[in-house]
Amino acid sequence: MTIFSIPKSFLGLIGTIQRNAIQSWHELCPKCEIILFGDEDGTAQVAAEFGVIHIPEVRCNEFGTPLLDFIFKKVQDLAIYQVLTFVNTDIILMDEFLKAIQSIKQDSFLVVGQRWNFELKDRLKGPDWKVDLKSAVRKEGILCHPGAIDYFVFSKGLFKKVPPFAVGRAGYDNWLIYDAWARRIPVIDATHVVMAIHQNHDYSHLPNGRDGVFKGIEAERNKKLTEGHVFTIRDGATHILTPKGLIPTTRKPEILLQLASQQQDWFKALGSEKKRKVISTAYNLGILYEEKGLLEMALKKFETAINLSQKLELNTAEETELVSSLRNHLEKVYQMDRKNFLR
Repeated sequence: MTIFSIPKSFLGLIGTIQRNAIQSWHELCPKCEIILFGDEDGTAQVAAEFGVIHIPEVRCNEFGTPLLDFIFKKVQDLAIYQVLTFVNTDIILMDEFLKAIQSIKQDSFLVVGQRWNFELKDRLKGPDWKVDLKSAVRKEGILCHPGAIDYFVFSKGLFKKVPPFAVGRAGYDNWLIYDAWARRIPVIDATHVVMAIHQNHDYSHLPNGRDGVFKGIEAERNKKLTEGHVFTIRDGATHILTPKGLIPTTRKPEILLQLASQQQDWFKALGSEKKRKVISTAYNLGILYEEKGLLEMALKKFETAINLSQKLELNTAEETELVSSLRNHLEKVYQMDRKNFLR
Protein backbone atom coordinates (compact mmCIF):
# COMPACT_ATOMS: atom_id res chain seq x y z
CA MET A 1 0.00 0.00 0.00
CA THR A 2 1.09 3.57 -0.71
CA ILE A 3 0.02 6.11 1.91
CA PHE A 4 0.18 9.79 0.97
CA SER A 5 -0.59 12.95 2.89
CA ILE A 6 -0.09 16.73 2.85
CA PRO A 7 1.18 17.86 6.27
CA LYS A 8 0.80 21.29 7.76
CA SER A 9 3.68 23.03 9.53
CA PHE A 10 5.27 20.88 12.23
CA LEU A 11 5.44 23.72 14.75
CA GLY A 12 3.71 23.41 18.12
CA LEU A 13 1.01 20.87 19.03
CA ILE A 14 0.08 20.17 15.41
CA GLY A 15 3.69 19.06 14.89
CA THR A 16 3.38 16.50 17.68
CA ILE A 17 0.06 15.31 16.30
CA GLN A 18 1.45 14.88 12.79
CA ARG A 19 4.56 13.05 14.01
CA ASN A 20 2.30 10.63 15.88
CA ALA A 21 0.26 9.97 12.75
CA ILE A 22 3.30 9.39 10.53
CA GLN A 23 4.88 7.16 13.19
CA SER A 24 1.74 5.00 13.23
CA TRP A 25 1.82 4.60 9.44
CA HIS A 26 5.55 3.87 9.52
CA GLU A 27 5.01 1.04 12.01
CA LEU A 28 2.30 -0.69 9.98
CA CYS A 29 3.13 -4.27 9.02
CA PRO A 30 3.73 -5.09 6.26
CA LYS A 31 5.63 -1.89 5.53
CA CYS A 32 3.92 0.73 3.40
CA GLU A 33 5.32 3.27 1.00
CA ILE A 34 4.74 6.72 2.53
CA ILE A 35 4.79 9.96 0.51
CA LEU A 36 4.60 13.42 2.11
CA PHE A 37 3.70 16.33 -0.17
CA GLY A 38 4.45 20.01 0.36
CA ASP A 39 7.15 22.22 1.82
CA GLU A 40 5.64 23.36 5.11
CA ASP A 41 8.05 23.98 7.98
CA GLY A 42 9.58 20.74 9.22
CA THR A 43 8.25 18.43 6.49
CA ALA A 44 11.66 17.68 4.97
CA GLN A 45 13.17 16.96 8.39
CA VAL A 46 10.31 14.68 9.45
CA ALA A 47 10.44 12.81 6.13
CA ALA A 48 14.15 12.22 6.65
CA GLU A 49 13.56 11.21 10.27
CA PHE A 50 11.13 8.44 9.26
CA GLY A 51 12.84 7.58 5.98
CA VAL A 52 9.82 8.34 3.82
CA ILE A 53 9.48 10.03 0.43
CA HIS A 54 9.15 13.81 0.34
CA ILE A 55 7.79 15.72 -2.66
CA PRO A 56 8.22 19.40 -1.80
CA GLU A 57 6.97 20.97 -5.02
CA VAL A 58 3.19 20.98 -5.34
CA ARG A 59 0.75 23.14 -7.25
CA CYS A 60 -1.04 25.63 -4.99
CA ASN A 61 -3.68 28.33 -5.28
CA GLU A 62 -2.96 32.01 -4.64
CA PHE A 63 -3.32 31.42 -0.89
CA GLY A 64 -0.58 28.80 -0.88
CA THR A 65 -2.99 25.90 -0.33
CA PRO A 66 -2.12 22.67 -2.22
CA LEU A 67 -4.59 21.58 -4.90
CA LEU A 68 -6.02 18.07 -4.83
CA ASP A 69 -6.01 17.40 -8.57
CA PHE A 70 -2.23 17.87 -8.73
CA ILE A 71 -1.63 15.64 -5.70
CA PHE A 72 -3.81 12.82 -7.00
CA LYS A 73 -2.23 12.90 -10.46
CA LYS A 74 1.29 13.00 -9.04
CA VAL A 75 0.78 10.11 -6.66
CA GLN A 76 -0.60 7.92 -9.46
CA ASP A 77 2.72 8.42 -11.27
CA LEU A 78 4.91 7.89 -8.20
CA ALA A 79 3.22 5.09 -6.24
CA ILE A 80 4.77 1.65 -6.49
CA TYR A 81 1.66 -0.13 -5.18
CA GLN A 82 -1.80 -0.63 -6.67
CA VAL A 83 -3.67 0.37 -3.51
CA LEU A 84 -3.43 4.01 -2.44
CA THR A 85 -4.46 5.69 0.81
CA PHE A 86 -4.99 9.44 1.08
CA VAL A 87 -5.12 10.31 4.77
CA ASN A 88 -5.09 13.48 6.83
CA THR A 89 -1.89 13.94 8.82
CA ASP A 90 -3.68 13.92 12.16
CA ILE A 91 -5.01 10.35 11.81
CA ILE A 92 -3.41 7.41 13.61
CA LEU A 93 -3.80 4.03 11.88
CA MET A 94 -2.94 0.63 13.32
CA ASP A 95 -2.48 -2.91 12.04
CA GLU A 96 -6.19 -3.78 11.76
CA PHE A 97 -6.34 -1.10 9.07
CA LEU A 98 -4.10 -3.08 6.71
CA LYS A 99 -5.83 -6.36 7.58
CA ALA A 100 -9.19 -4.83 6.70
CA ILE A 101 -7.98 -3.56 3.33
CA GLN A 102 -6.30 -6.87 2.51
CA SER A 103 -9.61 -8.67 3.06
CA ILE A 104 -11.24 -6.79 0.16
CA LYS A 105 -11.18 -8.77 -3.06
CA GLN A 106 -12.67 -6.28 -5.53
CA ASP A 107 -10.38 -4.95 -8.23
CA SER A 108 -11.77 -1.44 -7.97
CA PHE A 109 -13.09 0.14 -4.76
CA LEU A 110 -13.14 3.08 -2.38
CA VAL A 111 -12.86 2.47 1.37
CA VAL A 112 -13.79 5.16 3.90
CA GLY A 113 -14.76 5.14 7.55
CA GLN A 114 -15.77 7.27 10.49
CA ARG A 115 -12.99 8.51 12.76
CA TRP A 116 -12.67 8.45 16.54
CA ASN A 117 -12.00 11.87 18.11
CA PHE A 118 -9.55 11.71 20.98
CA GLU A 119 -7.39 14.09 23.05
CA LEU A 120 -3.73 13.21 22.62
CA LYS A 121 -1.11 15.89 23.26
CA ASP A 122 2.04 13.79 23.73
CA ARG A 123 4.21 11.66 21.48
CA LEU A 124 3.48 7.96 21.14
CA LYS A 125 5.94 6.08 23.34
CA GLY A 126 6.74 2.61 24.57
CA PRO A 127 6.34 -0.85 23.05
CA ASP A 128 2.67 -1.08 24.08
CA TRP A 129 1.44 2.29 22.85
CA LYS A 130 -1.05 0.67 20.43
CA VAL A 131 -2.70 -1.44 23.13
CA ASP A 132 -2.81 1.47 25.57
CA LEU A 133 -4.16 3.90 22.98
CA LYS A 134 -6.92 1.57 21.80
CA SER A 135 -8.03 1.00 25.38
CA ALA A 136 -8.10 4.74 26.08
CA VAL A 137 -10.03 5.52 22.90
CA ARG A 138 -12.65 2.87 23.70
CA LYS A 139 -13.18 4.52 27.09
CA GLU A 140 -12.94 8.21 26.24
CA GLY A 141 -13.03 8.55 22.45
CA ILE A 142 -16.04 9.85 20.52
CA LEU A 143 -17.09 8.39 17.19
CA CYS A 144 -17.44 11.32 14.80
CA HIS A 145 -20.39 11.83 12.46
CA PRO A 146 -20.32 10.21 8.98
CA GLY A 147 -19.89 13.53 7.20
CA ALA A 148 -16.27 13.90 8.31
CA ILE A 149 -14.04 11.68 6.19
CA ASP A 150 -10.32 11.55 6.96
CA TYR A 151 -9.01 8.58 4.98
CA PHE A 152 -9.66 7.26 1.49
CA VAL A 153 -8.32 3.89 0.35
CA PHE A 154 -8.75 3.28 -3.36
CA SER A 155 -7.45 1.27 -6.25
CA LYS A 156 -4.83 2.99 -8.37
CA GLY A 157 -6.39 4.84 -11.30
CA LEU A 158 -9.80 5.21 -9.67
CA PHE A 159 -9.72 9.02 -9.50
CA LYS A 160 -8.44 10.18 -12.89
CA LYS A 161 -10.46 13.40 -13.03
CA VAL A 162 -10.49 15.39 -9.79
CA PRO A 163 -11.44 19.07 -9.63
CA PRO A 164 -8.82 21.50 -8.32
CA PHE A 165 -10.10 21.41 -4.74
CA ALA A 166 -8.17 23.31 -2.06
CA VAL A 167 -6.87 20.65 0.32
CA GLY A 168 -8.08 20.95 3.91
CA ARG A 169 -11.12 23.03 2.99
CA ALA A 170 -14.72 21.81 3.11
CA GLY A 171 -16.36 19.75 0.39
CA TYR A 172 -13.77 17.69 -1.44
CA ASP A 173 -14.02 14.68 0.88
CA ASN A 174 -17.77 14.37 0.39
CA TRP A 175 -17.37 14.80 -3.38
CA LEU A 176 -14.87 11.93 -3.58
CA ILE A 177 -17.48 9.58 -2.09
CA TYR A 178 -20.18 10.82 -4.44
CA ASP A 179 -17.93 10.53 -7.51
CA ALA A 180 -17.00 6.90 -6.83
CA TRP A 181 -20.59 6.01 -5.98
CA ALA A 182 -22.01 7.71 -9.08
CA ARG A 183 -19.66 5.66 -11.26
CA ARG A 184 -20.93 2.46 -9.62
CA ILE A 185 -17.62 1.82 -7.84
CA PRO A 186 -18.07 -0.16 -4.60
CA VAL A 187 -17.92 2.29 -1.70
CA ILE A 188 -17.04 0.38 1.46
CA ASP A 189 -17.65 1.61 5.01
CA ALA A 190 -14.89 0.23 7.24
CA THR A 191 -16.01 1.95 10.46
CA HIS A 192 -16.80 -1.37 12.15
CA VAL A 193 -13.33 -2.85 11.65
CA VAL A 194 -10.95 0.14 11.52
CA MET A 195 -10.22 2.41 14.47
CA ALA A 196 -8.98 5.56 12.76
CA ILE A 197 -7.97 7.92 15.58
CA HIS A 198 -8.26 11.65 15.01
CA GLN A 199 -6.10 13.63 17.44
CA ASN A 200 -8.17 16.64 18.45
CA HIS A 201 -6.73 20.07 17.72
CA ASP A 202 -7.82 23.64 17.18
CA TYR A 203 -7.31 25.61 13.96
CA SER A 204 -4.78 28.12 15.23
CA HIS A 205 -2.25 26.81 12.70
CA LEU A 206 -4.40 28.27 9.89
CA PRO A 207 -4.48 32.01 9.05
CA ASN A 208 -8.28 32.32 9.39
CA GLY A 209 -8.82 29.51 11.89
CA ARG A 210 -11.86 27.27 11.62
CA ASP A 211 -13.78 29.80 9.51
CA GLY A 212 -11.15 29.47 6.81
CA VAL A 213 -11.90 25.76 6.54
CA PHE A 214 -15.68 25.98 6.30
CA LYS A 215 -16.65 29.55 5.39
CA GLY A 216 -13.79 31.28 3.59
CA ILE A 217 -13.16 31.95 -0.09
CA GLU A 218 -11.44 28.61 -0.58
CA ALA A 219 -14.30 26.71 1.07
CA GLU A 220 -16.81 28.49 -1.14
CA ARG A 221 -14.79 27.59 -4.23
CA ASN A 222 -14.67 23.97 -3.13
CA LYS A 223 -18.43 23.92 -2.62
CA LYS A 224 -18.96 25.34 -6.09
CA LEU A 225 -16.66 22.71 -7.59
CA THR A 226 -18.76 19.93 -6.01
CA GLU A 227 -21.82 21.15 -7.99
CA GLY A 228 -23.91 20.04 -5.03
CA HIS A 229 -22.63 16.47 -5.26
CA VAL A 230 -21.69 15.77 -1.65
CA PHE A 231 -22.25 12.48 0.16
CA THR A 232 -21.56 11.36 3.68
CA ILE A 233 -20.32 7.85 4.36
CA ARG A 234 -23.88 6.69 5.04
CA ASP A 235 -25.15 8.21 1.82
CA GLY A 236 -22.59 6.59 -0.42
CA ALA A 237 -21.67 3.28 1.21
CA THR A 238 -22.71 0.35 -0.97
CA HIS A 239 -21.10 -2.17 1.41
CA ILE A 240 -20.19 -2.40 5.08
CA LEU A 241 -16.97 -4.19 6.01
CA THR A 242 -17.38 -6.47 9.02
CA PRO A 243 -15.08 -9.05 10.66
CA LYS A 244 -16.96 -11.66 8.60
CA GLY A 245 -16.61 -9.83 5.29
CA LEU A 246 -18.59 -7.41 3.16
CA ILE A 247 -22.31 -6.86 3.64
CA PRO A 248 -24.28 -4.95 0.98
CA THR A 249 -26.24 -1.98 2.30
CA THR A 250 -30.01 -1.79 1.89
CA ARG A 251 -30.12 1.59 0.14
CA LYS A 252 -31.57 2.00 -3.32
CA PRO A 253 -28.75 3.25 -5.57
CA GLU A 254 -30.94 4.05 -8.56
CA ILE A 255 -33.16 6.36 -6.47
CA LEU A 256 -30.20 8.01 -4.79
CA LEU A 257 -28.51 8.60 -8.12
CA GLN A 258 -31.68 10.18 -9.48
CA LEU A 259 -31.91 12.48 -6.46
CA ALA A 260 -28.22 13.36 -6.65
CA SER A 261 -28.53 14.29 -10.31
CA GLN A 262 -31.52 16.46 -9.43
CA GLN A 263 -29.41 18.41 -6.98
CA GLN A 264 -27.44 19.77 -9.90
CA ASP A 265 -30.57 21.16 -11.60
CA TRP A 266 -32.97 22.14 -8.82
CA PHE A 267 -31.95 25.68 -8.54
CA LYS A 268 -32.15 26.95 -12.04
CA ALA A 269 -34.30 29.94 -11.41
CA LEU A 270 -38.02 29.87 -11.27
CA GLY A 271 -40.13 31.34 -14.02
CA SER A 272 -43.64 32.50 -13.22
CA GLU A 273 -45.12 33.55 -9.88
CA LYS A 274 -47.47 30.58 -10.05
CA LYS A 275 -44.54 28.20 -10.15
CA ARG A 276 -43.05 29.89 -7.13
CA LYS A 277 -46.29 29.47 -5.18
CA VAL A 278 -46.54 25.78 -6.00
CA ILE A 279 -43.04 25.10 -4.76
CA SER A 280 -43.46 27.48 -1.83
CA THR A 281 -46.41 25.45 -0.54
CA ALA A 282 -44.37 22.26 -0.27
CA TYR A 283 -41.43 24.21 1.06
CA ASN A 284 -43.42 25.83 3.88
CA LEU A 285 -44.91 22.51 4.91
CA GLY A 286 -41.41 21.08 5.03
CA ILE A 287 -40.29 23.91 7.32
CA LEU A 288 -43.27 23.29 9.59
CA TYR A 289 -42.53 19.57 9.89
CA GLU A 290 -38.84 20.26 10.40
CA GLU A 291 -39.54 22.63 13.30
CA LYS A 292 -41.76 20.00 14.93
CA GLY A 293 -39.04 17.37 14.57
CA LEU A 294 -41.02 15.33 12.04
CA LEU A 295 -37.97 14.84 9.88
CA GLU A 296 -39.22 12.11 7.58
CA MET A 297 -42.31 14.12 6.68
CA ALA A 298 -40.17 17.25 6.20
CA LEU A 299 -37.90 15.34 3.87
CA LYS A 300 -40.82 14.18 1.74
CA LYS A 301 -42.15 17.73 1.40
CA PHE A 302 -38.79 19.10 0.38
CA GLU A 303 -38.40 16.30 -2.18
CA THR A 304 -41.90 17.09 -3.47
CA ALA A 305 -40.87 20.71 -4.02
CA ILE A 306 -37.88 19.53 -6.02
CA ASN A 307 -39.93 17.13 -8.13
CA LEU A 308 -42.51 19.83 -8.83
CA SER A 309 -39.81 22.18 -10.00
CA GLN A 310 -38.75 19.59 -12.58
CA LYS A 311 -42.28 18.75 -13.71
CA LEU A 312 -42.99 22.43 -14.22
CA GLU A 313 -39.90 22.64 -16.44
CA LEU A 314 -38.35 25.60 -14.69
CA ASN A 315 -35.69 26.66 -17.11
CA THR A 316 -35.11 30.37 -16.72
CA ALA A 317 -31.67 31.71 -15.89
CA GLU A 318 -32.61 33.49 -12.63
CA GLU A 319 -31.85 31.79 -9.30
CA THR A 320 -34.25 32.61 -6.45
CA GLU A 321 -33.87 32.97 -2.73
CA LEU A 322 -36.71 30.50 -2.19
CA VAL A 323 -35.01 27.61 -3.92
CA SER A 324 -31.65 28.35 -2.34
CA SER A 325 -33.33 28.21 1.06
CA LEU A 326 -35.04 24.96 0.08
CA ARG A 327 -31.69 23.48 -0.77
CA ASN A 328 -30.25 24.49 2.60
CA HIS A 329 -33.18 23.06 4.55
CA LEU A 330 -33.14 19.79 2.63
CA GLU A 331 -29.45 19.33 3.38
CA LYS A 332 -30.11 20.20 7.03
CA VAL A 333 -32.76 17.49 7.28
CA TYR A 334 -30.45 14.98 5.60
CA GLN A 335 -27.78 15.76 8.17
CA MET A 336 -30.25 15.61 11.08
CA ASP A 337 -31.71 12.23 10.33
CA ARG A 338 -29.96 10.08 7.72
CA LYS A 339 -31.79 7.00 8.99
CA ASN A 340 -34.99 8.23 7.39
CA PHE A 341 -33.37 9.02 4.07
CA LEU A 342 -34.92 6.88 1.29
CA ARG A 343 -35.40 3.74 3.36
